[in-house]
Amino acid sequence: MDNADDIRQVMSKSLQIPVERLTDDAALQDLGVPSIQVIELVFDLEETFGIDIPFDTNALVDNAAQSGSGAAAFRTVGDVVRGVQGLIAAKAGG
Repeated sequence: MDNADDIRQVMSKSLQIPVERLTDDAALQDLGVPSIQVIELVFDLEETFGIDIPFDTNALVDNAAQSGSGAAAFRTVGDVVRGVQGLIAAKAGG
């Protein structure tokens, strides 16, 4: 399943960043994405793909999460794409 382009389109619209800048290795922080915007992105991705993305709001807002799963692990565009793809695949498989 390769829906990376669809995921990047949602990210582009939600974050108001041109899709061309959303390369796998682009760090959200380097793109100037504040934590509150990551939370909005999570909601947009959940709504678009019918998935639930686990996240700890405090970890996102405080930038305290150094590792983990869910939105707290969204450091790069590639992290977001792979995480959402995994959740879509899990939903489709069960």
